Formats: sequence, structure tokens, C-alpha cells
Amino acid sequence: MTHSDPAAQFLARAGRYCVEQADELQSLLSAVLESAAPPGAPASQDYRALLTATRSGDRHTLGSRAVVSSLNLAVSVADHVRWLGALLARPHDAVPLFAHASLARSAVEAAALVVHLFADGQPYDIRLGRGVAFLLADADAAASGAAGIPGNPYMPAPGPGVQADRDRLLALVRQARIETVPNRTGNRIKGIRVRPGGPEFPLVTRSSDLVEEAFPDMPKVYALLSATVHGMPWGLAGSARVGQQEIAFEPDPVNVAGSVLPALAAAARTGRTVARYRGLEETPALAGLLRRHQAFDEAMQRFGRAHGVLAKARPTIARFLVTPGSSGGA
Repeated sequence: MTHSDPAAQFLARAGRYCVEQADELQSLLSAVLESAAPPGAPASQDYRALLTATRSGDRHTLGSRAVVSSLNLAVSVADHVRWLGALLARPHDAVPLFAHASLARSAVEAAALVVHLFADGQPYDIRLGRGVAFLLADADAAASGAAGIPGNPYMPAPGPGVQADRDRLLALVRQARIETVPNRTGNRIKGIRVRPGGPEFPLVTRSSDLVEEAFPDMPKVYALLSATVHGMPWGLAGSARVGQQEIAFEPDPVNVAGSVLPALAAAARTGRTVARYRGLEETPALAGLLRRHQAFDEAMQRFGRAHGVLAKARPTIARFLVTPGSSGGA
């Protein structure tokens, strides 16, 4: 691509939007950490509910750990969106064929978890239950992974230490009077209840389901990105031009932009979720996140129409992410 190539100019703008979106999300997260939540904010309501809860000190510890994990996820969104922008910084020199999908999927998946854990509009019990289930699922996965790593001359086997961390977390959960629900065979925990007779929160959640819930306007976006990440033929074939005796690979600007759009949406939804929880919906950073996502949606539509990619205008570019009648849109 050359500097004057419309595709290069379009992708350069996409890269700038990603970097600006990451900066805006980082600014919002900094404001959240530096400001006290107003009395009517969900964060303040959770604190008041916690004061009268059973074993409030232990539950406060668990809730705090879950919030820290959620903020780690929010920072992960910003990080992946920023590096997607860096990947597109010089499209006249080089444009990724497939790597953009990995960064976008990581951002989308982390954002979906943020939306799930903060549970906008739900009572504190829901946030606590989802948060504790997430912590236990993470501890189980860490212990399972560490158990298969042998020691070597440079370090001891990590399994026992990681398992001890998991056991301490489980002890704290039970000390907080949070019920653990075993599976049918009784050899593992499948869920928890934060109050007797309350809903069960499963430890295992499907990322695809969480993304569908958090991104209802982008149907099957997780499946589309995952097809490229996992090397499925239908996810990789769009950049290949196959002749009788040769094959050539060329980046598709609209395919690349199809990763940028959900990445920008991931940052916007992460920012909106955290801002609402802390009662900061009026912060300028949130308005910037939402505005930039919408601006790129419109820019993508204009580029597609100008270059014959879109036959007619559509109300949202999300429709473009799934080709009607294709296996990917099922």
C-alpha cells in the first residue's frame, strides 16, 4: 500500500482510533481509582449492603479481590486495543493478515467478563456470587495447570504452592458462609451460593455466551474472530488468492477493520460498565469512548460503500460482520 492508497489511509485512521480509544479508557480507569463513588452509585450501595452481610469482613476481602480482578481485565482491554493500534500504525509499510483478530478477540473476551462481573443493574449478591465463582474457577485452573509442571534446577515444581493458594481461597469462601455446590460425583465444585436458597453461580462460564450477552449488536463476533485465531480454513481464506499454479496473500482492509470495530466497542463497553458502577457516567472520557466507536462504525460503512464492498447502506456495521446465509452467520 502507498501513502495515497485509500485503504492505507483508512487503516491508518483505524490505528489512530485504537490508540486514542486505549488512552481514553486508561484516563477513565484512572479517574475511577482516584475518585470516591457518590452515595447513589452501585459501588456505594454494595458497600452499605456489605456492612450488614453475614461475615462481612471475609466477604469484603473476597469482593475486593473480585473487583481487582475485574480492573485487571479492564486494563487488559486497553492494552490489547492499544497494541492493535500499534499494529496498524504504518499500513503503507505493512498490514497484518491475521494477527489483528487475536488482539481484538482478547479485548472482546475481557470486556465481556467485565460486563458479566460488574452486573450492571443487578443487586450486590449477583456481583459477589459471580466474582467469587470467577475467583474459584481461576484458582482451579491455576492449580490444574501448575500440577503438570515439573521442577527443574532453577525452580521447584509450582504445583504445591499454587494448590495451597487455592485451598486458602476455598477456606476463606467457606469462612464467609458461602455455600459450595459439588458436582454429581462430588469430586469438584461446580457452583456456589452466597445465601441459603439463593441462585447458584456456576464456576464454568462459556466465553462465547458472555460475548453474545455483552455484544448483542454484533452477532457471532466471537465466533468470527475465533475462526481466525484458531486457524480455521473459513477464518483464514479471505486473505488468500489461489491461482492454478500459485497462491498469494493480501490483507483485506475490511477484514482488518472487522477486528478494529469490536475492539473499539470492547473499550467503550468496558468504560461504560466501570463508569456506571462508580457513578461516573458523566465523565468526558466515557463520552469520547462511545463517540469514537460510533465514528469508526460510520467510517467503515463509508469505506465499504465507496469501494463496492457494501451494496447498500445498512443501519449498523454489525450486520456486515456476518454474511447472510453463510455458515459463519448461523
